[in-house]
Amino acid sequence: MIMWLQLTSDTDGGSGQVRLYAEVGPLSSHDLRHDLIEGIKSIAQEKNLKRIGFQRGASDEGKKYSKFFKKNFFPVDDVQDHDQIANAINKLLKSFQPEIDAVASILSNYINCSENVAQ
Repeated sequence: MIMWLQLTSDTDGGSGQVRLYAEVGPLSSHDLRHDLIEGIKSIAQEKNLKRIGFQRGASDEGKKYSKFFKKNFFPVDDVQDHDQIANAINKLLKSFQPEIDAVASILSNYINCSENVAQ
């Protein structure tokens, strides 16, 4: 699993947005990947976190990468303004704290899995 931030520019080149991504990547065990995705879905449903959602078929055999944060951006008026970027990052991380905490709460279930090595 990975989480990252991305700054993108709009077509005007001046404004843009900061996005927060979270993704389940490839695992050598399809069953482990399936269980992890189902665990994330389950905790999101339990806690009514509507900004966590996987695309259809995310846990299907052969699927390798599945992003799961929705409505995951804050606008930036000037992509060259470091303060605006930092402010957008802070707002984004704070707003997603419930989702981050929920996912973190189930990760310990997968620490001792012997097949958690990426392909």
